[in-house]
Amino acid sequence: MTAYAGSRCCHIMLLAFTLLLEDSIIALAQRAKDGYVLVRVPENSVNILAENSVFALQDTGESVGTQGWRKMKITDRQSAVNKVNQLKRLNSFPSNYQVEVDWEVKALATPNDALWSSISGAMNRISAPAAWDITTGNANGQTVCIIDTGINLNHADLRDNIHPTLGFNAITGQAGSAVNDDNSHGSHCAGTIAGVGNNNVGVAGVSWRNKVLGCKFLTADGSGSTSAAIQCVRWCRQQGAKITSNSWGGGGYSQALYDEIKASQDAGHLFIAAAGNANANIDLNPDSGYPAAYDHASIIAVGNSLPDTDAKSPSSSYGKSNVDLFAPGTNIYSTVLGSGYALKSGTSMATPHVTGAAALIWSLVPSLTAAQVKSVILNNTDAVSSLSTLCVTGGRLNLLKALTAARALAPPQSAPPSPPSNVLPPSRTLRLANGPKPWEGRLEVLYNGVWGTVCDDYFGFANAQVVCRQLGLPTNNAQAWPWAKYGSNNSVPIVMDDVFCSGYETKIQDCPALNQYQQDCIHSEDVGVSCPPPPSPPSPSPPPPSPPPPPPAIRLMNGPNATSGRVEVLKNGVWGTVCDDFFGSADAMVVCRQLGLPWTQATALGWAYFGQGSSSMPIHVDDAMCAGSEARLLDCPHSFPSDCFHSEDVGVVCSGSSVASWSDIQIPDDSNQFNGKPNGNGNGNGNGNGNGSRGGRRALTRSKTCLFAVEALQHAGFGGVDYVKGALVQPGPSRGQASHMLHHGYHTWS
Repeated sequence: MTAYAGSRCCHIMLLAFTLLLEDSIIALAQRAKDGYVLVRVPENSVNILAENSVFALQDTGESVGTQGWRKMKITDRQSAVNKVNQLKRLNSFPSNYQVEVDWEVKALATPNDALWSSISGAMNRISAPAAWDITTGNANGQTVCIIDTGINLNHADLRDNIHPTLGFNAITGQAGSAVNDDNSHGSHCAGTIAGVGNNNVGVAGVSWRNKVLGCKFLTADGSGSTSAAIQCVRWCRQQGAKITSNSWGGGGYSQALYDEIKASQDAGHLFIAAAGNANANIDLNPDSGYPAAYDHASIIAVGNSLPDTDAKSPSSSYGKSNVDLFAPGTNIYSTVLGSGYALKSGTSMATPHVTGAAALIWSLVPSLTAAQVKSVILNNTDAVSSLSTLCVTGGRLNLLKALTAARALAPPQSAPPSPPSNVLPPSRTLRLANGPKPWEGRLEVLYNGVWGTVCDDYFGFANAQVVCRQLGLPTNNAQAWPWAKYGSNNSVPIVMDDVFCSGYETKIQDCPALNQYQQDCIHSEDVGVSCPPPPSPPSPSPPPPSPPPPPPAIRLMNGPNATSGRVEVLKNGVWGTVCDDFFGSADAMVVCRQLGLPWTQATALGWAYFGQGSSSMPIHVDDAMCAGSEARLLDCPHSFPSDCFHSEDVGVVCSGSSVASWSDIQIPDDSNQFNGKPNGNGNGNGNGNGNGSRGGRRALTRSKTCLFAVEALQHAGFGGVDYVKGALVQPGPSRGQASHMLHHGYHTWS
């Protein structure tokens, strides 16, 4: 009988093993069919094992093959591995008998996704099904940040693999659901990288389980700006996502973008980028291939190969020095907007295959560096003669070779040291979660220093007894419950699989098991345990009263009352100010809420409205990007160190406070104020020309709905604005935004 991916119920007989190998069936290391062993009885001998209760075996009457092997049932609830080891140690076991485990075999891990046939060409080309027998990813492994048009947050084949943070919209400056895709390009990339696998729905990504974040900098028409791209590279780095997928390009060389990618490289990140669809040699014409053509060691530049022949796609760019490898990118089927799927082609579609490979490698061996992950990918491609002069490797991605090479680099597994007796008692290293009563629920354990769930494979009565004993509960009638009876927990890894307890251990961690890097389960297999209820315990003592909360590490200074003033925060024991760059109503709300003041109509005031902080004070926060729901200002994404001056110290007015009316602020009443040069000489005292520095030309500009403090760095002549920075100072629905943005014309490579 053939066991397909996801099936755990059928018994594999040794007789079928050779035939199964011919059909691409492989044996699983250290995975036994529990409940039975195979015994070889000497020729012309009677099977005496079933007659001796010491051996606890029952003859099934089933012969296995023609060489005297028989299948025997274990009657004392031991695992097959434990039973074989026990029999071999018994002096009474006949020396002329042989006994062994009936190992499980299964088909290569082909997912059950309904549209598998639509993606099998590309996935088979990179040997993904065989690679998935090594790992299908890890929900707690390396997160991928997709810099693109956003992600369809509600797609059934994506939502379970989207990181709880969701993402960031660098166009609007909003986090969370603002990253939702309005083009489909980013969603298509996300499906290839990490479409949920083996869920009977749609397609499967290269990684079935790794989490993805989106950073949206491309609009609905697929275009975006250099400045927004830089914001995304920085934001992804701040989230700790060590892999970014970049299926975009164009716009020429940018030193600012180059520097930001270098900062991510220095933090140990990989930048995987599309080579472009201009059929150009980006060694000779790098302007057509940026950012893939930048000379950073952290960049993996990907060309588009045809899934059926491995030849270069007619449109794909190439370069013996600047393109690293090729991957399938033509007629790739993946997720789009709504609940749909579509075919797309281009280096944009090739790049996610390599991104998914990097995620799988890092999930399998988390200790690898970015340089090692890149080396594993590039040193294990399939050589293609037609690509030999078109890229660094002369080859096409091979996922199986890369994962096999990565596994060889994994540090050796060693038994964890026994914890000191004063660290945690056994009962504190596991818990039963999400059950209706304290003595039943989903089993979660602390294993090798990591909390996680336990797979239900072969988890039976003996294992449940150990769990109940470890919790100090009665062990009679202990019961194991498979298939996530008490719900699944996708927020932690599966840390134990194939747990084989004898039933006499003092804690579950002492039982033989596969660890989180060896297991092949999904959280729908989280095991539960129910124990008999304990004797009526004494009522617990009431907890001691909570100490009073510490005063907030934030204050409003130099204002007319307690609800307004210059914002100062305490960081590392030192008070400092906050820069007004991008500081808007969402940030002001967080400040007021942290102070315990009314906050729903909080307002931000820029340009040291409440005076400048002391020159000896640091500026602790710059480019604050609060969503509005954070508990503290310092919890919001922000930059440090700052490049601001104290003339930009931000102030906040919490609702209900009394400050000068807006009419008290002197603003030139000129309806053309948005169309010409700013009026001011850097200090707001009259006419004059700025000199292009931060202290240059400034003006207060008013519209019907918002008031911005604007700094313009300007070349000579009307209309020469290269950079405009805005800080919202009137209540409104969105944070401050620039009235002009530097636009390099980035677009998607699809």
